[in-house]
Amino acid sequence: MQKKYKHIFFDLDGTLWDYEKSSEETILELFHLYDLQKYVAFPALLKSVIAANEYMWLLYREKRITKDELRNIRFQKALSDLGIDDNELASQLNSYYTTNCKEKSYLIEGAKAALDYLSAKNYSLHILSNGFADSQQTKLVNCGIREYFSTVITSESSAFTKPQKEYFEFAMRRIGAVNLECIMIGDSWEVDIIGAQNAGIEQIYFVNNKLKETLKQVSDNCTYTIHQLSDLKRLF
Repeated sequence: MQKKYKHIFFDLDGTLWDYEKSSEETILELFHLYDLQKYVAFPALLKSVIAANEYMWLLYREKRITKDELRNIRFQKALSDLGIDDNELASQLNSYYTTNCKEKSYLIEGAKAALDYLSAKNYSLHILSNGFADSQQTKLVNCGIREYFSTVITSESSAFTKPQKEYFEFAMRRIGAVNLECIMIGDSWEVDIIGAQNAGIEQIYFVNNKLKETLKQVSDNCTYTIHQLSDLKRLF
């Protein structure tokens, strides 16, 4: 690849920071801490929390709920879907999860090596995340990768969310760039890849452990596809 890009946009959760591992570990902690085995088996709890969280984030991206509503309702929904009606318990679980999950320092395999490689080549690196500013800054610092990024742009700082075109336009204005100078790397087809396409920005879809059927359907419809972060070395 010729060095036509100046700016590389990275998604954080699931692309650099290991959301799945961090979230599962935190849910396991609260499962034991709050003695939830008397209500439900851990696999069922994990599945319900993941589903509720994904649904709430969808509503947040669509501007149908606020940040506070997302955080306050997700465990109510997760428990309710399991037949547990206890809003006080849901509030305690949410408080523990919100405080502790972001403290995890797990990175996706190859993340730091990829950032070292790209930084050495003098690309300007930026985080574009729908996550909340306080959480994302904590993750970046705890993982030891904050120093790699010139800017961290969240849904709160931009007033928009991925995949909105306006989100990416805000990011480009913030760093003083045009779309042809930028490329977006992310693990969500709907949020990262479609969002970048909406703004005329080229994309790298990080498929990671996604199903081969999913990859087959979308790989021909984005600029580049990678299976692991070390693959970035063949693109830059």
